[in-house]
Amino acid sequence: MERDESYYQDSRAQRVIVPEGLSELLHDFTVSALTDRPSNLYEFAANYFMELQESKKDKPVPLYIVVNDDDECGEPDELR
Repeated sequence: MERDESYYQDSRAQRVIVPEGLSELLHDFTVSALTDRPSNLYEFAANYFMELQESKKDKPVPLYIVVNDDDECGEPDELR
């Protein structure tokens, strides 16, 4: 019988779908925890995942307008 890698069978013989990216996420966290060796793992984990979430948020892109004359430069009247 072939196994689908997206499934994991636990000790109670229940099938659980492992979300895509979970293994990599946990691997990266584990490496970070083993490298930093925090005294409070719960606090470290909370900060690690909050910082990761913040880094994944969309960042505003600055708006630049090219002008021919220095007198035309400045902030735009209205942001869209």
